[in-house]
Amino acid sequence: MSLSLALALALLAAPPEVSDTDWGRAEAAFASQIRHDDARLRREAAQALAEVADVRGAQLLWRTIQKQVKAIEALAAERADREEKLAKAERILEKSGFQGRSGAGRRSSGPDEAKKLREAVRGIVDRENQARVMLDTYAEALATSLSHLAGAEFVQGFAVVREAASTPKAPLALRSAAIRTLANCEASEARDVLASILVADNDRQVRVLALEAVAERKDPEAADRVIAALEDEAWQVRAAAIKALVEIKSKLSIVPLIDALGREKGRLVDDIEKALVALTGRNFHSSAPLWKEWWEKDGPSFVVLGTAEADAIAKAAKAAAPDADAAKVVTQPPTTSFYGIETHSLRVLFILDVSGSMAERTGPSPTGPSQTTPTKLAVAEDEIHRALGALPEQATFNVLVYSSEVQRWNRGMTPASIANKEAAEAWLRGIPARGATNIYAGLIEGFKIAGIGATDHNYTADADTIFFLTDGNPTVGAITDVERILGEVRRLNSLSRVVIHTVGVGHDADQDFLDRLASENGGKHVKK
Repeated sequence: MSLSLALALALLAAPPEVSDTDWGRAEAAFASQIRHDDARLRREAAQALAEVADVRGAQLLWRTIQKQVKAIEALAAERADREEKLAKAERILEKSGFQGRSGAGRRSSGPDEAKKLREAVRGIVDRENQARVMLDTYAEALATSLSHLAGAEFVQGFAVVREAASTPKAPLALRSAAIRTLANCEASEARDVLASILVADNDRQVRVLALEAVAERKDPEAADRVIAALEDEAWQVRAAAIKALVEIKSKLSIVPLIDALGREKGRLVDDIEKALVALTGRNFHSSAPLWKEWWEKDGPSFVVLGTAEADAIAKAAKAAAPDADAAKVVTQPPTTSFYGIETHSLRVLFILDVSGSMAERTGPSPTGPSQTTPTKLAVAEDEIHRALGALPEQATFNVLVYSSEVQRWNRGMTPASIANKEAAEAWLRGIPARGATNIYAGLIEGFKIAGIGATDHNYTADADTIFFLTDGNPTVGAITDVERILGEVRRLNSLSRVVIHTVGVGHDADQDFLDRLASENGGKHVKK
């Protein structure tokens, strides 16, 4: 048993008031083990300190959180520097025609340098992820510490968390840690702070974080604040509110969700439909009139699925089975589709693989040597033509291609006018299939586009839906390991709320990776 864990058990058996001597021992044990390389021992140290019923424990955990945030920021800066150097090294290799080995009689340090930089980036990513896990551990420990305090000590300990969560000028990472603490804090004061953030905070990312915390708390008393967020100006916040209402499982949310379905246009129609199905076990698709008709009839006796009361009757709900009356009303038609994947989105970003293998034919000649099947890239271009053709003018879109490097058609999301669609298609047709497959760079650049807000009349909205296509595996770039790529997307998309649909073309595509990329981000995957 570790020293910190043994100390925690001893202190739990001690009187409620912690003596200066016992506190000194606890502080020393924590300081010793928190520097250990073993994450398990650091986690035990934080958990042990959390059990010390003294405000000094909460204060020490908060100082540890602040240090951890600074460490994560330093790692992020270091990684950005190494990624930039790696991208430069890979560009030089590509231009020199290096294909994985030096030519006869030629010696090159380029490949070795790129390999070292790639390994360095991977190491930093792993350290950064571990640091973020520990940050969550410290936040959870702080919540536990606060639960052992009462009266003036609780007020004193809780004050630093409330201030950090509510201060607009505080770093986002620090506010996130404070909100994470509130998510695990059972005190009603935590609910009040989260409610005030939802009402008054100007940072949409912080409002999303607050909604995530409310969802984690599963607090039905917070339903009214979450319902109000269904009318937030930022679609990301509305998306987070829809998800939170599914977790809270309050009957009060059904009518507001139906009302929101009636007024929303675009991708959130899909989100609300999924939420209503999850909460009710009925499926009237995107037809607000049918949902209202059902509610007027069954609402008074309805019990939300997933609650203790509903568990006994869940099987009778025919979860997610289409209702016989659903065909009586025309639902909102999808805005567009790509390789058969339909969406209601009005903010669509296409990310396409244009590596050398995309120049391969889609199959053997159908009847003879004079007739050939189209290339994989030509098929993708045809799919883009159909998808853009279906987008209404009030939609916005962009096209991004990646191989060894990444290219954007336009700087940000652009109105779907006929002229813009034709310009995007002409640009895409002018790009040859060549180079390697930098999946990581393609996805990261996509999130940069999704994060661009309204800056002028030509760049009007964030992307809320991504169609991602590849015919291979990640072969170059800062990160080529698919687990690390998935982890980075999870981190970035926790605030972006972008749905990612994936298309895997040909037998060389990593279909398992693409299926996970889609399913973890609310999308669908198709194999072609």
